[in-house]
Amino acid sequence: MLTLSVSPEGLSAASGRLVHNIVRNIPVLKSLVETKPAAVPPDTSIAARSAAIPVFALDAIEAKTDEPLTTVSAIKVFSDGRVLVNDVGAHSLRLFDPTLASSTLIAGPDGGTFKYGKQASLLIPYWGDSALFLDNASNAFLVLDANASVIRTIAFPPGTDWLGLISGQPVLDPQGRLLYRVPIVPADPLVNPRLRLYAKDVDSCAIVRANFDTRTIDTLGVVASGGVTRAPMMLSSGRQILHTTINPAPVHDDWAILPDGTVAIVRGRDYHIDWIHPDGTRTSSAKLPFDWRKLDEQAKQRLLDSAQAATEASMLRAIPNASSAQMHDQFELIGIDKLPNYYPPVRIGSRRVDSSGNLWIPPTTSLYPTVGGLIYDVVNRKGIISWRALLAPGYSVAGFGTNDAVYMIAADSTGVRIARAHLGHKPLSTR
Repeated sequence: MLTLSVSPEGLSAASGRLVHNIVRNIPVLKSLVETKPAAVPPDTSIAARSAAIPVFALDAIEAKTDEPLTTVSAIKVFSDGRVLVNDVGAHSLRLFDPTLASSTLIAGPDGGTFKYGKQASLLIPYWGDSALFLDNASNAFLVLDANASVIRTIAFPPGTDWLGLISGQPVLDPQGRLLYRVPIVPADPLVNPRLRLYAKDVDSCAIVRANFDTRTIDTLGVVASGGVTRAPMMLSSGRQILHTTINPAPVHDDWAILPDGTVAIVRGRDYHIDWIHPDGTRTSSAKLPFDWRKLDEQAKQRLLDSAQAATEASMLRAIPNASSAQMHDQFELIGIDKLPNYYPPVRIGSRRVDSSGNLWIPPTTSLYPTVGGLIYDVVNRKGIISWRALLAPGYSVAGFGTNDAVYMIAADSTGVRIARAHLGHKPLSTR
């Protein structure tokens, strides 16, 4: 049993961040598999379609940050090439110049034009050259202009689930409405409200939409969100803690919003996309080609070993100097017998949308055989993979700029760095 020491006041937020970091830091956990053996190899027609898809590599990296960052959760690329970076690990917001060679501290624990706060916060790209930054102290958004200066604040609509918002992959639609996901959890009067989001076996989330003008919130759809089970436990002292069971092989869906407001839900069970259009109509496109690969017993054990190591490392980083007198949060992994036999397609929170409305998805089995870099399926509005994009080893897509610029992040022993490259125009091959 793994134990995290955390103060009662920070229990819910710290637990949510810790589980998020565990998921991000387990290499195989990003290549997830289902808990039910529903995923099976595709038929030959799908395999034939996959073989005909061209692969384009990104050109050589033309700009890269020199100073290492800690944990980059989001970036905002301005029209002139400057990049605003949210480093949640360092509790800082930095604005890099177009060359990525130097930066200005916009917000930090002890400096900048405003205080970042003591908790990890959110940076959300907004209209044009502006962005929203979550002010944890006031539970409101700060609107930042092209210079990352605060120009006004926006209060949350009544009923906004603040804890759900923090981990709910928030995005803005073209009308400025805030979309994010929240766990579907029945109310339980016996559970401490701080533990409400984590008090049941949650396997699905609702995508909700908050309207800042009408001050209302509605629900758009439901996505699968397996992987973590949290249950309250009572200590002998009478205090409640969370017992968290981590499944490093869950089935889950991913989702994104396109520039015209269409919501795309990538289903993890069979790799197809459900579309929620701006007028409210809903459609589904055909299954996408995917290289289904078997998960044998050795691979399952490596998966659990990676999860164990990542959990222990994340716990030490979360509360390095916690005392035994503080409240404890407990973590454990599922057994090897509960892991399935095939990798599913969808990685956690890894999809990106470019300015043309293409959905970039890195499937779990997407390493290019001769290079080793990630390959992204670039899916058009018809739900068809138009082409695939190959990145340099170690990099993943963080965002997009003008003139087909692609911004990437990579981590090494010294920290995280951001780089920029452009997409090449000559296909390497088809696969």
